[in-house]
Amino acid sequence: MSAPSPITSTPPTVENPHRSERLVYTAFDADKHDAFLFSMHADPVSWTRACSQIQRPMTRAFHEGILRHHNSQLLFVIVNRTSKEEEEEEEEEKLEPVGKLILDASDPASTQHGNTELGIGIHRSFQGRGYGGEALRWALDWAFGYANMHRVGLTVYEWNEDARRLYEKVGFREEGRKREALYLKNRRWDEIFMSVLVHEWRAMREADCKVPQRILSALIPTHPTHL
Repeated sequence: MSAPSPITSTPPTVENPHRSERLVYTAFDADKHDAFLFSMHADPVSWTRACSQIQRPMTRAFHEGILRHHNSQLLFVIVNRTSKEEEEEEEEEKLEPVGKLILDASDPASTQHGNTELGIGIHRSFQGRGYGGEALRWALDWAFGYANMHRVGLTVYEWNEDARRLYEKVGFREEGRKREALYLKNRRWDEIFMSVLVHEWRAMREADCKVPQRILSALIPTHPTHL
């Protein structure tokens, strides 16, 4: 039997997987984040943009049900913006929550397909500052680079045109629609399905950071394994 070939590839540089340029992604902590998320869920404007359920005032019980569902998923993080303040010659990082991000968990019998669905919400007070786009790009990097996904999908409603344009900007492509499947304010609307595939993400990352395709391919398997 021949001796195994020596490993000649250089290990990839591992960066902090829970940070992006301006944002830090932390686990949900009820003491720190519950009031913030309740204020997001209770905002009727943001809720209507992102949710197709009939509009009712938010209740504590419904909010807690949302959190239980989020906590059962593949990934549930609080999106925080960061700032540093000098105190006695040391820099202390301050985190302020601006939103949430979720990647759903596949059925245990379907993990071989490497699919996940993304959900994101940025508090209305922090919209228009680029946080949503930055968090979406981070989520794609995490899903493909760490969780070995093949496809990241999402659903957006036709009435939420700003969100649809943002998803397209970061690389999501429309897959199809349920035509006139939704009703809001005396009109029928489409439910739109969008996704990014791993090879599309590789191409985008190569264009953004000029990393050769051969290196990205080495870091991210072409065929996902079971989770």
